[in-house]
Amino acid sequence: MAVLKWTDGKYHGYYARWEKKFGSAGWMTHCEIAHAVADQPQGPFKTVGVAIKNWNLKGWDIVNAHNPAICVANRKIHLYYIANKLRGDFKVDAEHPELTNEWMTKNRLNIVRNRQCIGVPTERHWHALGKKRYTPGDSFQCEK
Repeated sequence: MAVLKWTDGKYHGYYARWEKKFGSAGWMTHCEIAHAVADQPQGPFKTVGVAIKNWNLKGWDIVNAHNPAICVANRKIHLYYIANKLRGDFKVDAEHPELTNEWMTKNRLNIVRNRQCIGVPTERHWHALGKKRYTPGDSFQCEK
């Protein structure tokens, strides 16, 4: 969990989660980043929502928002995370008209895991389509 004390005096935590039914490998295919708040840094934390949803079929980060890290710059929270960039790798055809759990499980190791990229959206814009995306090896700086 990545935690920071924000201007409201509360401690905001961001953590990865997925449904138990997907087992320990679920982090790679069915993960989302939840947002929790507490009055003290040690908690208890109460989940208040989802910062980055899984299965974002309109964005580059189609599945697996995971490994949250946070940075504050210009009084805004920047939430770094990894996700799987499957756009262009998943081929839609008559047999597979959409991304399915079956396709994700079958291709988890040979396609899904090898398409991880880093996303850096800014607070309050985490569900927008214009998220910044960086691939491993790109250089970038946190805003000053």
